[in-house]
Amino acid sequence: MMQNLYNKNNSCISFHLGRKKNFNADEYEICVLCGKRTNVRRDTHIDFRDYYVEGCGQLSRDCYYSVYHT
Repeated sequence: MMQNLYNKNNSCISFHLGRKKNFNADEYEICVLCGKRTNVRRDTHIDFRDYYVEGCGQLSRDCYYSVYHT
């Protein structure tokens, strides 16, 4: 499923949401933009995550800064 993310400059970035339904607690999140593994465990509540965008999902550090700090 394709989704769109808008940064502070209202530029649209399309990304693909694809997740496994079943996962082990020791697995890590995947960035919704670049697809790379992040350092965030999947069992970490979103309130305690770095680079999480509500309504979008988990971003890697590099993707977060390229979207919100450029």
